[in-house]
Amino acid sequence: MTKKTQMSVGAALSASATLAVTMMAATNATAVPQCEIVSLLAGQTLDVGFVKVCPDSDLTITLKTDEPWCIKRAHVAVEEFSEDIPQTKSGNPIPGRFPYKFYNDTCQSEVRFEGIPSAGDPNVIAAHAEVKNKYTGAKETAWGDGFPFPGANWATYFV
Repeated sequence: MTKKTQMSVGAALSASATLAVTMMAATNATAVPQCEIVSLLAGQTLDVGFVKVCPDSDLTITLKTDEPWCIKRAHVAVEEFSEDIPQTKSGNPIPGRFPYKFYNDTCQSEVRFEGIPSAGDPNVIAAHAEVKNKYTGAKETAWGDGFPFPGANWATYFV
Protein backbone atom coordinates (compact mmCIF):
# COMPACT_ATOMS: atom_id res chain seq x y z
CA MET A 1 0.00 0.00 0.00
CA THR A 2 1.44 3.38 -0.91
CA LYS A 3 1.75 6.23 1.58
CA LYS A 4 -0.96 8.17 -0.29
CA THR A 5 -3.40 5.23 -0.04
CA GLN A 6 -2.66 4.81 3.68
CA MET A 7 -3.50 8.49 4.30
CA SER A 8 -6.76 8.17 2.34
CA VAL A 9 -7.79 5.06 4.26
CA GLY A 10 -6.85 6.75 7.56
CA ALA A 11 -8.87 9.87 6.68
CA ALA A 12 -11.87 7.73 5.68
CA LEU A 13 -11.69 5.76 8.95
CA SER A 14 -11.42 8.99 10.94
CA ALA A 15 -14.43 10.50 9.14
CA SER A 16 -16.36 7.26 9.64
CA ALA A 17 -15.59 7.24 13.39
CA THR A 18 -16.66 10.89 13.69
CA LEU A 19 -19.90 10.13 11.85
CA ALA A 20 -20.58 7.15 14.14
CA VAL A 21 -20.03 9.24 17.28
CA THR A 22 -22.26 12.00 15.91
CA MET A 23 -25.00 9.49 15.05
CA MET A 24 -24.79 7.91 18.50
CA ALA A 25 -25.03 11.30 20.20
CA ALA A 26 -28.07 12.23 18.11
CA THR A 27 -29.76 8.92 18.86
CA ASN A 28 -29.17 9.19 22.61
CA ALA A 29 -30.29 12.82 22.83
CA THR A 30 -33.48 13.52 24.78
CA ALA A 31 -36.28 14.71 22.54
CA VAL A 32 -37.29 18.30 23.20
CA PRO A 33 -41.09 18.72 23.27
CA GLN A 34 -42.35 20.75 20.34
CA CYS A 35 -44.59 23.78 20.73
CA GLU A 36 -47.96 23.70 18.99
CA ILE A 37 -49.21 26.82 17.23
CA VAL A 38 -52.77 27.54 16.08
CA SER A 39 -54.25 30.68 14.57
CA LEU A 40 -56.04 33.19 16.76
CA LEU A 41 -59.24 33.88 14.82
CA ALA A 42 -61.41 36.94 15.45
CA GLY A 43 -64.98 37.21 14.19
CA GLN A 44 -64.78 33.54 13.08
CA THR A 45 -62.43 34.00 10.10
CA LEU A 46 -60.03 36.91 10.62
CA ASP A 47 -56.53 35.72 11.52
CA VAL A 48 -55.27 38.26 14.08
CA GLY A 49 -52.34 36.29 15.53
CA PHE A 50 -51.63 32.93 17.10
CA VAL A 51 -51.80 30.80 20.23
CA LYS A 52 -48.65 28.86 21.10
CA VAL A 53 -48.60 25.98 23.59
CA CYS A 54 -45.20 24.81 24.79
CA PRO A 55 -44.94 21.75 27.03
CA ASP A 56 -42.21 21.44 29.60
CA SER A 57 -42.78 20.21 33.13
CA ASP A 58 -45.88 22.45 32.90
CA LEU A 59 -47.48 24.26 29.96
CA THR A 60 -46.74 27.76 28.77
CA ILE A 61 -49.54 29.23 26.66
CA THR A 62 -48.91 32.43 24.73
CA LEU A 63 -51.49 34.49 22.84
CA LYS A 64 -49.88 36.93 20.40
CA THR A 65 -51.54 39.37 18.01
CA ASP A 66 -50.33 40.87 14.76
CA GLU A 67 -50.47 44.62 14.08
CA PRO A 68 -52.80 46.45 14.39
CA TRP A 69 -54.52 44.10 16.85
CA CYS A 70 -53.94 43.90 20.61
CA ILE A 71 -55.38 41.91 23.52
CA LYS A 72 -57.59 43.52 26.18
CA ARG A 73 -58.64 40.31 27.93
CA ALA A 74 -57.64 36.67 27.66
CA HIS A 75 -59.00 33.45 29.14
CA VAL A 76 -57.51 29.96 28.97
CA ALA A 77 -58.77 26.55 30.08
CA VAL A 78 -56.81 23.29 29.92
CA GLU A 79 -58.66 20.04 30.54
CA GLU A 80 -58.43 16.37 29.67
CA PHE A 81 -61.84 16.38 27.94
CA SER A 82 -63.68 19.19 26.13
CA GLU A 83 -66.75 18.55 28.29
CA ASP A 84 -64.72 19.65 31.35
CA ILE A 85 -64.13 23.17 29.98
CA PRO A 86 -66.64 25.53 31.69
CA GLN A 87 -69.77 25.66 29.50
CA THR A 88 -73.46 26.40 29.64
CA LYS A 89 -75.90 23.48 29.59
CA SER A 90 -76.30 24.05 25.86
CA GLY A 91 -72.53 23.67 25.27
CA ASN A 92 -71.37 27.29 24.88
CA PRO A 93 -68.07 27.92 26.72
CA ILE A 94 -67.98 30.48 29.54
CA PRO A 95 -64.58 32.25 29.25
CA GLY A 96 -65.15 34.21 32.47
CA ARG A 97 -65.09 30.89 34.33
CA PHE A 98 -61.84 29.68 32.72
CA PRO A 99 -59.17 29.25 35.40
CA TYR A 100 -56.46 31.38 33.72
CA LYS A 101 -57.31 35.03 33.07
CA PHE A 102 -55.73 38.27 31.91
CA TYR A 103 -57.43 41.67 32.25
CA ASN A 104 -55.75 44.98 31.48
CA ASP A 105 -56.81 48.53 30.69
CA THR A 106 -54.01 48.80 28.16
CA CYS A 107 -53.84 46.67 25.04
CA GLN A 108 -51.04 44.08 24.93
CA SER A 109 -49.66 42.41 21.82
CA GLU A 110 -48.67 39.31 23.82
CA VAL A 111 -50.10 37.57 26.87
CA ARG A 112 -48.30 34.59 28.41
CA PHE A 113 -49.66 32.10 30.94
CA GLU A 114 -46.91 30.03 32.58
CA GLY A 115 -46.89 27.07 34.94
CA ILE A 116 -50.20 25.58 33.81
CA PRO A 117 -50.37 21.91 34.84
CA SER A 118 -50.95 19.44 32.03
CA ALA A 119 -54.43 17.93 32.20
CA GLY A 120 -53.77 14.84 30.13
CA ASP A 121 -52.29 13.51 26.97
CA PRO A 122 -53.40 15.16 24.87
CA ASN A 123 -54.49 18.41 26.52
CA VAL A 124 -57.75 20.01 25.39
CA ILE A 125 -57.26 23.79 25.33
CA ALA A 126 -59.69 26.66 24.93
CA ALA A 127 -57.99 30.03 24.39
CA HIS A 128 -60.25 33.09 24.20
CA ALA A 129 -59.31 36.74 23.78
CA GLU A 130 -61.03 40.08 23.43
CA VAL A 131 -58.99 41.88 20.78
CA LYS A 132 -59.02 45.47 19.59
CA ASN A 133 -57.84 47.12 16.38
CA LYS A 134 -55.56 49.94 17.59
CA TYR A 135 -56.26 52.10 14.50
CA THR A 136 -60.03 51.75 14.07
CA GLY A 137 -61.05 50.89 17.65
CA ALA A 138 -62.99 47.84 16.38
CA LYS A 139 -63.36 45.08 18.99
CA GLU A 140 -63.74 41.38 18.28
CA THR A 141 -63.92 38.07 20.11
CA ALA A 142 -61.13 35.68 19.18
CA TRP A 143 -60.56 31.95 19.74
CA GLY A 144 -57.64 29.60 19.18
CA ASP A 145 -58.60 27.79 15.96
CA GLY A 146 -59.81 24.24 16.39
CA PHE A 147 -62.91 22.14 16.90
CA PRO A 148 -66.32 23.70 17.60
CA PHE A 149 -67.99 23.43 20.98
CA PRO A 150 -71.45 21.79 20.81
CA GLY A 151 -73.27 25.07 21.53
CA ALA A 152 -74.76 27.53 19.08
CA ASN A 153 -71.84 30.00 18.95
CA TRP A 154 -68.59 29.68 16.98
CA ALA A 155 -66.24 29.16 19.96
CA THR A 156 -63.51 26.56 19.43
CA TYR A 157 -60.98 24.43 21.31
CA PHE A 158 -57.88 22.58 20.13
CA VAL A 159 -55.96 19.48 21.17
